[in-house]
Parts: sequence; structure tokens; C-alpha cells
Amino acid sequence: MACGWAIVLISLLAGCHKKPVQWTPPPSIGSGNQPFDLLWPSDGDLNRLPLNPEWETQVSNPQQLPPPASPEACVREPYLPVCTDQIPSPPPPKNIDVAVFPNILICGLDPLAKVHGHVNWLPATYIGAIQWWNFATDFDYNFALLPGDYQGLTQYNMELTNGNPALRFIEPEFDSNETVVRFTTAWWTKFARTVDTGNYAAIEAMLSPSDPTRAPQAVVTGLFGLDCEHDCRSEVHPVYALAIEIDDSPGDNTWAIFVRNWGNEGFCSALDHQMDFDQNQVKLFLPRLSNGTSAVLPSTEFAATDTSVTTFPAITQVQGQGTEMTFTLPGPQEHALAELVLHLQWTGDTYKRPKVLIRSLTAAMASLQASAESPGSRSVETQNAESYLGQLYRSKLNAAPQSFKMPAPAAAAPQKNARIAVPHTVEMKKATSKDVQSELHKTKPPSEVTPSSSTIAVDKLRRDCEYLRAICSAYGNNPPTDKVQNFAQLCQQLNEGDACTQAVGRATRQVR
Repeated sequence: MACGWAIVLISLLAGCHKKPVQWTPPPSIGSGNQPFDLLWPSDGDLNRLPLNPEWETQVSNPQQLPPPASPEACVREPYLPVCTDQIPSPPPPKNIDVAVFPNILICGLDPLAKVHGHVNWLPATYIGAIQWWNFATDFDYNFALLPGDYQGLTQYNMELTNGNPALRFIEPEFDSNETVVRFTTAWWTKFARTVDTGNYAAIEAMLSPSDPTRAPQAVVTGLFGLDCEHDCRSEVHPVYALAIEIDDSPGDNTWAIFVRNWGNEGFCSALDHQMDFDQNQVKLFLPRLSNGTSAVLPSTEFAATDTSVTTFPAITQVQGQGTEMTFTLPGPQEHALAELVLHLQWTGDTYKRPKVLIRSLTAAMASLQASAESPGSRSVETQNAESYLGQLYRSKLNAAPQSFKMPAPAAAAPQKNARIAVPHTVEMKKATSKDVQSELHKTKPPSEVTPSSSTIAVDKLRRDCEYLRAICSAYGNNPPTDKVQNFAQLCQQLNEGDACTQAVGRATRQVR
């Protein structure tokens, strides 16, 4: 009976979602000194987004990571007014993204959690060392990003090696069904095949082929917030743009890049977070402290889902600092995607490789992931819905959950551009004062960018329904009830009552 009431409640809530969840760059305004206020250089990145934002606690006390011991409520409800003045109270729909039916009946295995989903602050950009983390059981690609000065970390962010808090990382995450299944360039498709093998050493060798023991640098732009289904640790989810420097040699300086302006936040979420970039232009800055000049090599590959709008990006070299790139996309409601494997050749290069933040820890990462997924394990984090479903799937079907994949919608089939035949010119300009980090300013997103309603990520909801149906079928519609007491009733509703189909239908009508 309780399950039935839950469905009624979720159905009523879902009826309120009508418009896209839209985010716009916040201006540098506001004040306050709460522990979960974000601070960043006033100029931000090229998109006017926060660059390497950090918590107020980290600025006022660099030795301390949030959440603080007091007020205790901030540990589980970081959006409360006593914790931050950057999220309105009560939070609007886009700031709190939790699951709807049927996922809502699975999420919430952590009895201490107050939010079974995500608490979002705002889109941001981070630069740091990156390495592979895992292919999660909710079909997300997860990386481990270590910001240079630990910006944005919390005490609950995971550690690459146990007992070494200096190696905590932020997780950049993106749904493989929104991105990876649509990739067509040679490097990205090979990377996807390598990930499917689960071979950490091979994955790391692709990310840093010249020296697999050294983690490459990366630039990540996405929605920054706390995943409170996973102990309220910080993450960038969804990722809107990712650039990984897989080779920093001057003869073939190579970056693997993808760019979009939309995305969901995983199993314990429901919304499509669409980013309102100015004129739908996504800008990336690829750092390289060199006074040399660069040219785009013919080996560069570019592809996009809408080549009539998304053409090869404009490239400008900022002498002594790096490379600016501008991608033009359709509106976020079009769910477009662009991918680029950029090969640059430097002449008169004066680049000196900076001191590496971390060395690749392939064995440690594999061990950490194994311990996180072992049955009943709480050594790394409180067991969550995704890992629990993954265990159920593997134990019956003897397969990794990522082997269960839904095809991308036919309308989203990528159209690959022809391989670039000649080098593209790179515009040169001198660095200006805006390129230099300035003092930190407290900021608060303005109320006018907060929409009153949201939209369900329909394709994600459809995939989640099919995944749960597959698990129900594997257990004869009677999965274990040690974690999910109403699992059998949920299976019955998914199959006999067709409640999931109805939920997808409601969401589809709301998006139209």
C-alpha cells in the first residue's frame, strides 16, 4: 500500500515539470561567509563561469575541508540557509535533483541521507590532473579529477589511496548513453571499447600514451554540486565539456575533447540540465605556457550530430598562455554533441612540463573500485542504489551492468564530418589582463535565472525502466528485499500495471 501511495505522490510531483532546467552564467555578485558558499576568481573562465571554485571554508582555513563539524546539519543538508546563501530556501527544482518513479523506490539505501539525489550550485570549470575512475552501474563514465589546490573538495570525496587525504578527487561524470554511444572519431570510439574491457592499465595507456605512469591534465566544464546519494561529496555532473591532453609533445600536442550543452545526473536523478551558453557557444581554454606558435595538423578529427550548425571550432592562440576554442552548438533542447581529437604542432615551443600533481595509480584505483563494489562493503562509502543494482545484475546474469545498453534515439544519430585535410590557421593574440587570475569574490546566482519548473530526462527514464525490468526478470520478478523491501511489488508494477510506460508517456507529453 505504501508503494502505491509513493506512485501517486511521484505522479503528482512529475506533473509540475513542464519546462527545461536551464542554467545561465552567474554574475559576480552577493556576499556571505557560510561554509558552503563558493568563491572563485572574479573573471571566471571564457564562458563567464566560475573557474576552480572553492568553498569559503577552504579560503578562510586552507587546512580544513568541508563539511565542518558545526553546524552539523550542513553535513547532510548543505543547502540550508545556515550553510550557504547561494541556494534559495526552499531550493527550486533545478537545485535539488532526485529520482522519480521507478528509481525513487530504489534510491535511498543510506538511512542517514536527507537528499536521495543531487544538490546543485551552478555550472563551473575545473582544471587539474585526471585519470579514469569507473564505468558506473548507472551507465555513467566517471573520471577522477584532482584540482591543483584541492578546490571544491569535501571530507567525503573519495581518496585515490586510503589514508592519503591529499589525493582526494572530484568526479566528472556523464551518461554514456547520451555521449559515448554517439561518438564516431577514432580515438573516442577506441576509448569506449577499451573501457568496456575493464582493463585499467589499457585505459590509462590511452589517456597518457607517452607515459602511462603520469596522469594528464584536463579541463572540465559542467554542473557543480554535491551528490548526497553518495555521502554529499562534490562532483561535476553532468559534464558539458571535457578536454584531456593525451599528449603534450610539441610535435603532436593532442587533446581529446567533447562538447555539449545538456545532460542528466545519473540513476538517482530525473532532470535534463540544459546550459544556456551565450549564443550557444561553448568556449574552452587549453593551457600551455609557451611563446611558440601552433598549427592544426591534418590528423585532427571532428564530428558533430548537427553539422549544419556545429562546424569546426574557432581557434585562437593566446601567446604564452594557451589556446582558446569556441564551439557553436544548436540550442540545448536539440541535445547536440560535438567531438574533436585536436592535434597541434608547435614551432619555437618554450613549454616546460609542470611538476606533475599525481602519478597514475592504476593498481590503487582498481583496488579501490573493487572494494567499493564488493557485497556489503562500506569501507569506501555508504552502499548506494547503483552499486546494489549492479551486484544484483552481475550475480544472476554474470555480466557487467554496462553490457546492458539502450541504443541512442534514431533522431540523435551522429553525422560525421569528413576528416580535415589541411591544417587550420590559428589566430594569434597577446595575453591581456583578463587572462590573469584576480582576487576572489563571493558570488550568488541571481533569482531570475531560477526556473519555476523543470523537464524529465525522458530517454534516461526509459533506459532506467528497461534496466530494472531486466533485473526483475532475472530474479523471476522476486528480487531480494534486504535493501528494497517493496522490490517484488515494484517488479509487478513495471510489468503488469505498466506504470513505467505511463510515467514515460507523461514525461514525453510534458517535453513536447
